[in-house]
Formats: sequence, C-alpha cells, structure tokens
Amino acid sequence: MSVVLVALFVVMVAVIAGILGTLASIFLVEDQTAHVDDLRVVPELALGVSLVVMAVIFAIAFFKIASLGSDGARVAQSLGAEEVTEDTQNVFKKRYLNVIDEMSIAAGLPRPRAFVVKHEQGINAFAAGGSPEKAAIGVTHGALVKLNREELAGVVAHEMAHIANLDTRLNVRLMGMVFGLVALYTIGRVVLRGAALSRGGGGRDNRGAAPMLAIGIAMLVLGSLGVLGGRILQSAVSRKREYLADATGVQFTRNPQG
Repeated sequence: MSVVLVALFVVMVAVIAGILGTLASIFLVEDQTAHVDDLRVVPELALGVSLVVMAVIFAIAFFKIASLGSDGARVAQSLGAEEVTEDTQNVFKKRYLNVIDEMSIAAGLPRPRAFVVKHEQGINAFAAGGSPEKAAIGVTHGALVKLNREELAGVVAHEMAHIANLDTRLNVRLMGMVFGLVALYTIGRVVLRGAALSRGGGGRDNRGAAPMLAIGIAMLVLGSLGVLGGRILQSAVSRKREYLADATGVQFTRNPQG
C-alpha cells in the first residue's frame, strides 16, 4: 500500500511539475511574450523548471513528515491531549489503562502511551506514531466517561489495530504528501500577489508581470487540483484501512460486536 501510494504521489507531482515547466518555458522567455504565434516550448528550460518544482514539493512533503515525526506522544500533545500515567487515581482513567494493557497483550505489541483529550465531550479516538514502539492512543473525555468497559475496549482495539497494521505511519506520509501540494498552492498565491503588485506599477514592470501572472494562476489551479487529488487518495486509503482495523479489532477483543 505504501509503495503504491508513493508511486501515485510521484506521478501526480511529475504531471503538475511538467505542466508548470512547460508554461514557464513559454512565458518566461522575454522575446516570446510579444507574439502569440511565436510561442514555443524551450525543452531545457521546461525540464529545469519541472525538476525544481518537483524538488520543492518533495522537500516540503518530507520536511512535514519529519516534523510530524515517529513519536506518537508528540502528536497527541500537539492535539491538546494529556497523558494518563500509572499513578492516576481517576476510576475512568484506571479502567482506560487496563483496557489498553489487555489490547496490547492481545495484539502482541508494546503498550502505547495513553492520552485523553480533556475538554472534548464527543466520542472519538485516535492512534499516532511511526512505529509500535513509539505509538500513542488517545480518546476524548466523552469516550472515557460515556462508554462502558466493553465499548471502550472496542474503541481501543480499533486504534490498536491501526498501530498493528502500521496505518499510523501511512497517515503521516499521506499528511506530508498533501501538505507538499498545499505548499504549491500557497506559493502560487504569493507569485500571483507579487505579479499583481508589479502590474499595478506600470511600465516595464507591467510587461514582466504578465508571465508571472499566468504562472501564478497556473500554480493556484494545479495546486488546488493536486490537493483535491491528494484528499481523494487520502480518503480512499483511509476507508480501506478503517475496514481492516475493524476486522483486526474484532480479533483483539474476540467480540464480533466490535
């Protein structure tokens, strides 16, 4: 799944970079901007710009993946969750830790660190971490106090299944890839704003702003399409992994009701 995902992302980025490189080779050559009939692609420039665009998107994506890191506890804390430790005297939190212990044994995995999103009254949960050794599971306060023990076990088993199936690592990669495409859209906005300011200045700046305006618009459009494609891919992958987590969670709880 991870290899296919990376391959699709590379293809998507290559197509976007190729289109931008082609447009740049047309519009950035000064003697080609005066006459539409003279417009042509400069292969060397198109290739160079395409490679730069690909490098920027990949660099931003990898930076985001690295910043998210493999430490699930850090991700949980960034979401405002508080860690539940062994010395807690809260009955609900003790039950939560016991359930995590049981599901860890059932999954044959190290026990993940436990977190609670204290001020969230809805029922929800998450798993984070690049590996089972650095994983964390979090539940909302609502899930902690509103669910009975069997229901809580089902929720924790589902999140434990995500850890066992390495879905948490996959999710980090998906987030990084989408972020790289979002960055392209953001850069396009900056280019477009700069071109608009130059265009308002008139004179030679006005002439030079036209190509940048076209490229900025192209970056906005392609960035938006890329993000949309990334979100669709993310949704499709998540749906499949959720089904797998449900099936795996049933094995951990030995309860067909989940």
